[in-house]
Amino acid sequence: MTLTAINPEVQRQSKAEGRLEGRLEGRLEGRLEGRLEGQAEGRLEERIAVATNLSHLGMDDTIIAEATKLSVSEILKIRAEINL
Repeated sequence: MTLTAINPEVQRQSKAEGRLEGRLEGRLEGRLEGRLEGQAEGRLEERIAVATNLSHLGMDDTIIAEATKLSVSEILKIRAEINL
């Protein structure tokens, strides 16, 4: 049986269900992507906060970089922002 042989109402309903399913799937993917991006941003903010605290304690930049997995240039930028 071909699609043209199916009742037009069934065709419309099937298309509508397909669009709805696609929208729902897109929304779920978008939410998941947003959540993952937010978590990554939060982890970066935490590493920056740790680097800031260690800078205030006078710790060496290379040690801070190693501990936080930030680059030494990022540590230097943080120091510049907090005037250390």
